[in-house]
Amino acid sequence: MLELARARLPGTELVCADVPPLPFGDGAFDFAFSSNVYSHLETAAARAEFVAEALRASRELVVLEQAWRLGRDQELWELRRLLDGSEHRVFKRYLTAVQLARELDGVVVFASAEFVAVRTPV
Repeated sequence: MLELARARLPGTELVCADVPPLPFGDGAFDFAFSSNVYSHLETAAARAEFVAEALRASRELVVLEQAWRLGRDQELWELRRLLDGSEHRVFKRYLTAVQLARELDGVVVFASAEFVAVRTPV
């Protein structure tokens, strides 16, 4: 992905790192955005660490996740098949906008049948 990004965005600084911790100083950013990461963190402790670390490096965080809907389990292990044919079991949680806002102590900034987004802190 970094090679593709470098080709499309020459001169842009790109960072790949194992996290946490994020490889940035305290308050390095005004804003952080996370898409489809939070819902794959299995434990409440891991989710809390993720949010705390994002808010250490930025003043504000928006988390976007797939929405829960009727007939969908809220928490499960899913089998994912990649383009190379490999298969992986991944943990996944589906949340309503209200649930995500409550967990993050934030405010809903987007909600649809498919996705929810919450901003924190408010």
